[in-house]
Amino acid sequence: MSFHVLVPGEWTVQKGHNLLEHIESDIRSALPKITVFTHLESIDDPASWDDTALDRVENRLGESAPEGTRQPSADDIQTK
Repeated sequence: MSFHVLVPGEWTVQKGHNLLEHIESDIRSALPKITVFTHLESIDDPASWDDTALDRVENRLGESAPEGTRQPSADDIQTK
């Protein structure tokens, strides 16, 4: 599994890394045989959104995204 995690631009690298460690640990606990690759990006950088359409089934099939889907905002981010 590979995914990008967008965090506020003012976060330190350490804070972002700590969040990724928690996320990866939770996923591995639920799916022990999975390999997890995460990529930390700033939610404030427009370039972070350039690849949002990659590897999405609806885009590969030429279909629109399911109704009600949207890009997350900074308000969606929760920290422990």
